[in-house]
This record gives sequence, C-alpha cells and structure tokens, in this order.
Amino acid sequence: MSRLSSAAVLIVLLAVALLESDLLSWLRVSLLDALLLPAPPTLSRFDRECSRLAGPVGAEDGVLLDGDPPVVLMGELDALSHEFTTADVHGASASTIPPGRIWALEMTAQPRLTPLEVPLPAGATTMHLHGLGLHGDVLFAVNHAFGSGGERIERWRVSRPTAKDGADAGTAGHPVALSALPPVTAALFRDVPGEPGERATLTSKLNAAINDIAPVSPTEWYMTQFVDEPASHEGAAAGLLPDRIAAKLLLPRLRRSRLWHCYCDGGLESHRDGPATCRETACTAVGRRGVVWNGVAYRPVRPRSPARGGLGGRLYVSDIFRRVVVEYDVLGSGASARLEERRSLLAPHLIDNLHLEPAGGALWAGAVGYSSAHFWRPLAALLANASAAHAAARAASRPSPRPHTLLRPEEGGPPTPPMPSGALRFDLATDEAKVVGMQGRHLAGVSFSIPVGDRLVMGSPFDDGVLVCPRVEP
Repeated sequence: MSRLSSAAVLIVLLAVALLESDLLSWLRVSLLDALLLPAPPTLSRFDRECSRLAGPVGAEDGVLLDGDPPVVLMGELDALSHEFTTADVHGASASTIPPGRIWALEMTAQPRLTPLEVPLPAGATTMHLHGLGLHGDVLFAVNHAFGSGGERIERWRVSRPTAKDGADAGTAGHPVALSALPPVTAALFRDVPGEPGERATLTSKLNAAINDIAPVSPTEWYMTQFVDEPASHEGAAAGLLPDRIAAKLLLPRLRRSRLWHCYCDGGLESHRDGPATCRETACTAVGRRGVVWNGVAYRPVRPRSPARGGLGGRLYVSDIFRRVVVEYDVLGSGASARLEERRSLLAPHLIDNLHLEPAGGALWAGAVGYSSAHFWRPLAALLANASAAHAAARAASRPSPRPHTLLRPEEGGPPTPPMPSGALRFDLATDEAKVVGMQGRHLAGVSFSIPVGDRLVMGSPFDDGVLVCPRVEP
C-alpha cells in the first residue's frame, strides 16, 4: 500500500473515530423523534392533579430557599417576546417587553405567589431573567437588560424579613427581601487559565446569550452560553435556530455553544458597609462544545486526592437538543480549577434546567418539549397567531398583544396547540432518566422542575404562571 493511500485510510479512520459518538447521538435523537411524533404522551394524571397559579410571565428558572416554609424564587423571561418575535412582523420584541420581576412562591398548605421588590444597581433599568442560582444567601441571575444595561450577572443577598423589616422597607407581607450586591458586567476572558486575556463586556463577548448559572461561591460560578449569536435580540431565534440546530446535531465541527467558568482573579476588596467584592473577574471556556448547552447545576463534594487538585464538586450541564446531561468532576477552584468528564446521562425528551436534590442522589430537569416536533410546531403556530394579531391590531390602531396571551384561544383554556412537557428525574446511582409526569393542559413548555416535600414546582419560559403538582416518584 502506498504512503498516499495509507494516509487516506488513516484520515478516514480518524474521521470515523471523531464522528462516531456524534453520529450515534444524532441517530438516537432522530429515532426518538420518529417514535414520539405519532402521538403525544399520556397526560391525564398531571393534567388532572396539577394547579396552575397565574403570575410570572416566562418563569424560566427557579431556586429553592430552605426554611419554614420553603420558598421557590423565580424570575420572568418571556422568551416568546425576545427570542422568537420581531416588532415589525409580530408587534413584540426585546425592545417592547416590560421589565420582569422576581416572584416568591411560598410552599405552604395553600401555595402563595408574591412579586418581590427588587433593587437594581446603577447601570441597569430593566430585568429579563434567564437562569438563576443560589449559593447560601446569595442569589445569582442572568439578566438580559439589552439597551437598558446590557448582558449582566445580577446578585442579591436574600433574607427573610421580620415584621419590623417589612414595615420599614415597605414590603410588609413579603416572604423574602432582596438587597443588591455588585453585578458582573465585564470580565477578563482567557483561552487558557492563567494566561493573558481580553477584557470585554459580557454583552460584546457572549452575544446576549448566557442561559443558566451555577454558583460555586459568591465570586465564582459556571454558566452556559447557549448560542454564539445574538439570538436573544429581535426574534433572531425564530429564523435561525431550527435549521442550525439540525446541522449542529449532525456536524460537531459546527458546534459553538460553550460552558464558561468565571472566578475572582484580582483579589477581594473589603467594604465597611457591605460584603467584599472582586477586583477582577476572569472567565474561561471549559469542557466540550455543545449543540445548545442549557441548564447547569453544581454541588460540592468532600475532597479526595490533593495530588489531583482535590475534588471540589460535581458539575452537571444539559444539551437540550442532544438530550444529554454531561457530568464533570470539578478539581480545584478559582484559576486552578479544571474539569474531568465522568459520564453522560441520556434523556428521552428535550431537557432544559437542572436542579439537584439536597442529598445529591438525583437530578431533576424540565422536559421543555416531548419531541422536537412538539416543541417547534406550537412555536410556529404561535408566531403565525402573533403575526395575524399584530396586523389586525395595527389596522384597528390598537396596541399589539403580548405573544404569551395568544397561547390560549379561550381565556383559562389549555394552550393550543399543546406543547406536551413535564418533569424528568435522573437517578445518579443508576444513570436512569425517568419521566415523573407530563402535562399539556396547564403550561406551554416546562423549563424547570423542583421537588419540595411531597410536591413538585414547574415553570415555563413562554407561558404565564407556575405549576404545583403532587410529587410522584417514577
């Protein structure tokens, strides 16, 4: 065999080795979609037993604050408006949606939703919150502030106010009080930890596409960048994402979704009237590239071998359209931290945000859609409804309706067409992913599921409200 033909065979073998796992992943996803397409799942039990509480528009993520009673904190994203619609065609976009809020859901016998007073630091005048994270009493939030402050990581200190505190602050009756901490709007972006990097704003570097955040400490976190283009601006996702996702599923070289590690790199600065702040935040892309990295969750674990940097924790990150959760060992912290990939957990459905049970034995996820078809087809129908409603409103000189109001033809009725979605539970001892429950009559899409005692809380990035359901172990 000639040297040329030997080189050609070697190149082919290397290409096959490179693409094998990705081709198998693509085939698995394609086969799942083909099997799931003919009929939606059985929805009866969750459709019958869950209660929808109206309030937050696009409660894309939530965090659990322990206490008596437990409280689930949720943000408002309204992803339909800023990711999928445009002002010219649909009458709604990132520039038209009102500011979101943070809501507290008290998990009492009769759960109660309350919008909180949320102080914003200088430089931001609006909130459109994507992923949330909680470390101790520090709440992290991804804020797409667009032209009113840019891409930001907001932080608040969380407390349960006394009756006197509530009266003084004008928030009597609120279960939680928030006080603003310095946000992060820029960082030193490094290709390799410890090497010189480029100082840039989160807006210019990450294209308004940070998705979720998992704090390690008040000044260190991991976050996902779900696309490498400004899909969150003026409905770009509506025209770009479906075709590009299909290509990236098949061709790994096209994947640009990243997982970022951000940490304090310039020392802490003390303040007499508040907590210490970091002089310089550095961010480094870590782990493998994804199709669309989405949810991320972290838990600390007991250190093991100091020679390997010490096992600081476990990190879980989900690729929504590949339907996989990748588990990493986190070795060390700060600038010396590194990741070692441990395993991949396969899911039967599209998966969004991740939440660990306190004991660490299971990982919960929102099944944002039953299949790709059941995800994109309802969105396409919604865009058509929004376009027609905008044209009618313009002809009648009326304001165009917000997109989420078009999900239901009848007020109080189910989303039409339905977007079957629900909760998944990954058993970390067995690698099994099981469907806890699916619903289609309450919410259009489910992006997170959090178990609270004998109940389950779920939210949607698109719809109005939050679900409280009985917890049913799979």
